[in-house]
Amino acid sequence: MIVIVPTKRSERIPHVVRQWRAQTYAAAELCLCPALDMVLSIPSGVTVLPPTFTIGEARNVGLAYARGRGHTWAVFWDDDNYYGPNYLAEIARESQGPWDVLSKGLTFVRHDSGLWLYSPPLRFFPGHSTSARVAACVDFPEWSLSEDVEWSRRMIAKGARSKHLPPWGLVYDRRTPEGHAYDAGETEFLRAHGPARGPCLAADDDTDTPGAWDMPQISAEDEAVFQALERRAARRLGL
Repeated sequence: MIVIVPTKRSERIPHVVRQWRAQTYAAAELCLCPALDMVLSIPSGVTVLPPTFTIGEARNVGLAYARGRGHTWAVFWDDDNYYGPNYLAEIARESQGPWDVLSKGLTFVRHDSGLWLYSPPLRFFPGHSTSARVAACVDFPEWSLSEDVEWSRRMIAKGARSKHLPPWGLVYDRRTPEGHAYDAGETEFLRAHGPARGPCLAADDDTDTPGAWDMPQISAEDEAVFQALERRAARRLGL
């Protein structure tokens, strides 16, 4: 298993490494995919790949590396989210099934005013909360806006088998304009090569149904909320 993290912010690397080292599943390689001109020191035991310009390019470079190393599953992370210690263990367990894509969606999202529950099912596989069988992966488009939406369409068109996982163990951080791993100001490129329009099917909701978790809106500090969600995750997953 490989964890692929596009990043442009060296100050977020310690956060990523701490969460990776805290995982109860230890057989995962952490692979950083830096932006061009990014200055970073290489943490011990972490792979750093050649720099790229966009998130799509970064994930493709990570997938190419994963194929060369013989990894069977790729886990896509961002550098600013909260991933619980059982996150990779859950992926490892579910990956034994017939699935090509495992996705937690966008359920718990941290904004400036607190933490929301997104109750409607997602219509795509978000790049920060999705894992995929390496052999089944198609390439991402080479842009940084809605690249995961277009990748979802490509995977669905290929016939990928997907499973929507319960939301526990992940908080998506969207508090500032810097919430994305790369700058997405590729206006001219996107104008010429923007994502295709049209509906995108959701991941299969065959575990829990979004909207049935009965979670109110929460306002609290990140760590306190995250620890509360982790306790709930442990109970739901029987850990």
